[in-house]
Amino acid sequence: SIQPHGFLLAVHPGTWTVLGASENLGELLGVEARRALGRPVTDVFEPALVRALRSSAANPVFAQRPLFVAHLRVDAGGVRTFALVGHAHQGVIIVEGELLDNDAATPRANAHNLETAVCVDRTFQD
Repeated sequence: SIQPHGFLLAVHPGTWTVLGASENLGELLGVEARRALGRPVTDVFEPALVRALRSSAANPVFAQRPLFVAHLRVDAGGVRTFALVGHAHQGVIIVEGELLDNDAATPRANAHNLETAVCVDRTFQD
């Protein structure tokens, strides 16, 4: 089940349209789940974030395990910061957003980036 402090999107990897969204998307991001369905992912996320997602999806590790994609700052009833993590599952891109303490964004990003770098390094060494 989806945690109440996070959201989930399923995205088509060819068209980059939203295939599925957690019901709490509207509450957390200000974009209603039913209105996001079938729409380009750029209707949910800004273009820079979509570029980061596309870049992550091109990484060979993306099909093996979740990767940190970016931070998303949203001002919908107060500023919130989400850590976005993505991975591929059965031909669909899964994007998960987890609400962070605004003070925790930088240390957590560094931890995610370090974890990803170590994993990618191991993948290419094997």
